[in-house]
Formats: sequence, C-alpha cells, structure tokens
Amino acid sequence: MRTVATNRVRLAILLCTIAAAGTAFAISSDFKYTGTIPLYDPIGGPASVEVFELTLQPGDVFPWHFHPGPAFVVVQQGTITEQHACKRPRSWSAGAAFQELPNEIHQVMNNGTSPVKLYVTLIYPKFADADTVFLNNSPTCN
Repeated sequence: MRTVATNRVRLAILLCTIAAAGTAFAISSDFKYTGTIPLYDPIGGPASVEVFELTLQPGDVFPWHFHPGPAFVVVQQGTITEQHACKRPRSWSAGAAFQELPNEIHQVMNNGTSPVKLYVTLIYPKFADADTVFLNNSPTCN
C-alpha cells in the first residue's frame, strides 16, 4: 500500500503544481484497486497492477508523461485525444480501448464539451519509483 500512497501524493503534487502555474486543471483520479503479479514475463519480475478511474473536464490536459510498463485504457464516457511525441493525435470515443506502450511519451486531453471518464490499468515493475513519470517540457522532434 505504500506505493499506492506514494503515487497519490505524486499526483496531488502534480495537480497543485499545474494549478499554481495558472493552468486550469480539473482532472480527478479515483483509485480503485491494486495487486501484484509475482512474475510478469514482459518485465522479467514482479509487477504492480493499479486500476483507477480518471475524469477529465472539457479543456483538461494530462501533461506529457510516460509509464515504465504498459497502460490499458477504456473510454467509458466522452472522447479523449491522445498525443504521442512526434506523432499525429488520435481520438478515442466511449466504448473504445487502447494501450500505451512502456516508456512511450504521450499526453491526453479533453478537447470536447463534456467530461471524459477513463478506466486505466497500469502494470509496472514492482520496485519502480513511480507508475507514471511526468516531463517538465514538451518532447522535441527531429
């Protein structure tokens, strides 16, 4: 449970930092479940699994970040736009599901006029420092 508490603190700090910078940010996160896979072959060891609900209000942007393991996302309500570094944005509507690959830099945003609700499952190395790593700047493309 220490990892869950640590990740919640990191998310709270991120939200406060963005709010302090003057960015409108109404994203809410509702942690649901956590578990452990004793041996997850893709990472070659034990893995933590977290499931949570993420709600983005119109205009919200979840900033540039990446995950040390895969993320699986189900869009329950609304339409989300996912922007990967140096790639064209892609939109996903209610009922769609998509995967974010490990270490792939991306951001998600609600460009619509109604809230977006996502169910997110993260799988990451059990002893990783974080399930999500946020970037201070936008990625650069060559």
